[in-house]
Amino acid sequence: MEKINALALINREVDKRRLSPADVAHLLNMNYSTIYVTLKRKNITVNDLAKFSEAFQYNFFKEIADQYSFAEPAEPVNEEMIALKEKVKDLEQEVNFLRRTLKDLMGK
Repeated sequence: MEKINALALINREVDKRRLSPADVAHLLNMNYSTIYVTLKRKNITVNDLAKFSEAFQYNFFKEIADQYSFAEPAEPVNEEMIALKEKVKDLEQEVNFLRRTLKDLMGK
């Protein structure tokens, strides 16, 4: 697996938007030196990446996820939905039975 460089994505957006570290610090409501150090690190925390996503209104997580062709997470099991699907299946069978019965009665 290729290493993900989330900081490169952030720095790309910073450059694209022509922002200085001071501009980024202002956007994030953080100290300039904290931003400067964060942008020069080798890694970033998920929380910090979320802060940058929010400040830039850009989904870095989606960009990273799009690099993978894995299946989407399954939807949580909803017991009510399962019961309703079963009920629909039963009703469809009943409708088919009634149609056949009606057809047989009309044919006689």
